[in-house]
Amino acid sequence: MIMLYKRCAEDESGEAEVQGDPFADLEIPVPLQESLDRHRNHLAELVVNLRSAGLDEAQIEQSVSTIVESYRQELVRAMKGMAR
Repeated sequence: MIMLYKRCAEDESGEAEVQGDPFADLEIPVPLQESLDRHRNHLAELVVNLRSAGLDEAQIEQSVSTIVESYRQELVRAMKGMAR
């Protein structure tokens, strides 16, 4: 299963244009894709929660550190699995 994501970027005129996924042709194993999707959703939720909670910088730093460490551990496991 390969998920395709579209991104927006500004062209020379400053208008937003939709770009295709540059990794669309890459065969990503399902467990790794699921991990990427899950962490992308967690990051999106974190942004919403941080905005609405009015957290101070130290709390924001801790929240980001926690989610990044979780992602790092899962990504390392997935990458080691792909290397076998």
